[in-house]
Amino acid sequence: MALIYHMTTKQAWAAVDPAVGYQPPSLSSEGFIHLSTLDQILGTANNIYYGQKDSIILCVDESRVEAKVVYEDCYETQQDFPHIYGPLMPSAVVKVVDFPCAADGSFTLPAGLA
Repeated sequence: MALIYHMTTKQAWAAVDPAVGYQPPSLSSEGFIHLSTLDQILGTANNIYYGQKDSIILCVDESRVEAKVVYEDCYETQQDFPHIYGPLMPSAVVKVVDFPCAADGSFTLPAGLA
């Protein structure tokens, strides 16, 4: 099972309608959902979501994703990030891990993520 990861909030995940799947704003604005590999998730968290409270990581089984998954470097970072071109159905999420930031706003990988 190949896992890819998506950071969101507990509230956003709790609001998902299982019939239509998870559809964050990036799906409408950019056409895809941003994800990371295990090696990328910490950098993404600290660079983009620094200080975000009530965060979780969705551990996604790539083989269960119904929409197209594409690895690409959209922002010239020299890294290919996984993107899902459609809704993320809850059935593809195999684990949800709490991902609190430290008092200074930084993140460290939680135990048992992989």
